[in-house]
Amino acid sequence: MEFGGLSIGDPAMLIVEDARSRIAVRPDMGAGLARFDALTADGPKPVLRPTAAGGNHPFDLACNLMLPFANRISGGGFGFDGSFHPVPPNLPDDDPCPLHGDGLQRAWSVVAHQADRIELALDEGAIGPWRYSARIEWRLEDGTLHGTLTATNTGARLPFGGGFHPWLPRLDRTTLCFRASHVWLSDAANLPTKRMPITGRPQWDFSKPSALPGDRIDNCFDGWDGKAVVTQPDLGIDVSVSVSQNLDHAMVFAPSVNAGFFCFEPVSHAVDAINAPGHPGMIVLAPGDAMTLSMTLGWAPRDR
Repeated sequence: MEFGGLSIGDPAMLIVEDARSRIAVRPDMGAGLARFDALTADGPKPVLRPTAAGGNHPFDLACNLMLPFANRISGGGFGFDGSFHPVPPNLPDDDPCPLHGDGLQRAWSVVAHQADRIELALDEGAIGPWRYSARIEWRLEDGTLHGTLTATNTGARLPFGGGFHPWLPRLDRTTLCFRASHVWLSDAANLPTKRMPITGRPQWDFSKPSALPGDRIDNCFDGWDGKAVVTQPDLGIDVSVSVSQNLDHAMVFAPSVNAGFFCFEPVSHAVDAINAPGHPGMIVLAPGDAMTLSMTLGWAPRDR
């Protein structure tokens, strides 16, 4: 049996499904998703961009988990509690800055696997000064995907953050809709330079269903209300996103019109927040403390 070019029998990929949806999970690649398909009357339709056969890089996946921070850290590390904490680049072929944490690079173990849910664990996450353990539950309920990610600090007191990194199909008529109050401008290194109201960048106002920009966008939006809708008329589906209150930032990444994908990433904090005064959006965890982040992805049929 084939699943969009990926063999269902692949031992590295675990399937979770119900009557309306099917996901494929890669425990060996950060507990990320290789696929999320809507099982429509017209056959399977990709809710997320499917992983191509042979894809073995984290960014080949359909969705990544980001821990213990999201996006980039500048300056080779950060200061906290009177000490500087170095953080090395973890994906140096992709970015000179530390990027998205190490959770997406590590193999996770399967704790439980049932027809419509799977739970996976990372016992020893470690990057820079962070030491942590984590669990993710991916669960389908009436076709809607619920992801619940919990990280526990097993090291020293530090700011933590994270999020989810879905990759979505970008087709001729794809639109995105979400409400945010501000957007961060960035420099050539994709690091933040200025926070400004959305009204100052009307081309990035997605409060009504809007096509993605024709040129590159890789920017963080804050003051997000935690809800978004992606319309996919070419696939005959609408995709809804909702998240926990601690994911009140959203990254929008679309490299070009011809890329065939874009990313809408619910995250707890802005890019390089750990180097901003007060580490806004990050959650300071004492040893043994935990944080939980959650995302729900649903779909509904639509007229083409």
